[in-house]
Amino acid sequence: MQSEYVLGLDLGGTNIKARLVDLHGTILAASDLPTQVEHGPDHVISQLNSAARDTCGVGGVLMEDVIGVGVAAPGPLDMTHGVIEKSVNLPGWIDIPLVERLETSLERPVTLLNDANAACYGEHWVGAGKGVDDLAMFTLGTGVGGGIVSGGRLLFGHFGQGAELGHIIVVQDGRLCGCGQRGCLEAYASESHIKQRGRELGVFAEAGNSSVPALLAAAKSGSEPAQRIWEACCTAVGAACVTLQHVLNPRLILLGGGVAAAGATVLEPVRTAYASLTWKMARDVPTIELAALGNSAGAIGAAGWFLHQRGTA
Repeated sequence: MQSEYVLGLDLGGTNIKARLVDLHGTILAASDLPTQVEHGPDHVISQLNSAARDTCGVGGVLMEDVIGVGVAAPGPLDMTHGVIEKSVNLPGWIDIPLVERLETSLERPVTLLNDANAACYGEHWVGAGKGVDDLAMFTLGTGVGGGIVSGGRLLFGHFGQGAELGHIIVVQDGRLCGCGQRGCLEAYASESHIKQRGRELGVFAEAGNSSVPALLAAAKSGSEPAQRIWEACCTAVGAACVTLQHVLNPRLILLGGGVAAAGATVLEPVRTAYASLTWKMARDVPTIELAALGNSAGAIGAAGWFLHQRGTA
């Protein structure tokens, strides 16, 4: 009898999200573990192993009954050889052969995919983009990542680093991004940027914490600096959507990640900014929506990518 289980592991800088899913992407069991990056790659790989086995235990499934494991990880990656080349979110990870290490310890086949690409693939497979063959997704989290599905296929580009949507330049000579460019979308619409700007402008003086919800609460209470920060975030995302419209002509653009948890508070201003910036010459207007899979998107997408690579999904 053919196994009907696959594991997805989403390796983040703070947490590892593990999801056991069936062949239709339905979550059967879940567990999260702290990544503990400060202890180095060997420890983190041990945490990945524990997350995988714990999740199987929760689901009452033996590891040998799992078809395989899909891993979503921050890049840059060498997907062909299953190697994490380097990662800002994983200090000390340089040319780590993650797939080989996990296949040895878990005794299951493993695939590797960029985390934002995995989230996009998850939404395309079973989420808000199901049935849509031309879509793009922004993951508005600690940084800003992205994924693109064109003609039903994930887009990687010639060098394998395609869909780095957080580094679309939306403001010429704008704020310095961690990548070294100025004016990147990430420098305006990431959680880290929003919190940084809030601290710079004194938004959090009375809030007691620096967070996106705290900034939104301040904006709602009439804080002009908080309102400017949020407007700059949403306008930048709207401008990036215009770029995607003209480069890719997608049917759908999805907003995911922690910033998108603001729901209509982010969606409606982004739609408004997009409408004010886009051309009026043609009717090629993509729909802009919120992603549906929440913080499970990367793990579900990684599992789905494993099945896709094996010709199962």
